[in-house]
Amino acid sequence: MPLQYNPGVGCIVMCNFDKAFKKPEMVKPRPAIIVTPPTAARPNLCNIVPLSTSKPQQIMPYNLEISLPFILPAPFNNAKAWVKADMIYPAGFHRLSLFRTGKIIDGKRQYFTKAVDKRTLQNIRKAILHGLGMGYMVHHV
Repeated sequence: MPLQYNPGVGCIVMCNFDKAFKKPEMVKPRPAIIVTPPTAARPNLCNIVPLSTSKPQQIMPYNLEISLPFILPAPFNNAKAWVKADMIYPAGFHRLSLFRTGKIIDGKRQYFTKAVDKRTLQNIRKAILHGLGMGYMVHHV
């Protein structure tokens, strides 16, 4: 079910990259981290960085290995993931959904809403700057 609101900076969501994108862009559903807070000027939109379970062939300053705050469902069920901070995307909420954890007794669905910690988020922001060719600014973060 698509998001109806921005669950917060650092929250891990599932992003559907299919149909509108073509290689070398992301072309399949994958986890992503929300990196911008909600704003009234951009309703139903937030910036995300995708995650990968595969180590890059060549690690660059915009690649960052992180520990996840919870284990995602298969096939993303690794304790660690690689942030692809050179691929920051403005994503509409219609592309994003929370990971389901099951149902509670009354039948309502439960979802993961945990976020990465502040230090990890700071490192992601530094990696984003490298991905944007602005690595010289990381000492400001």
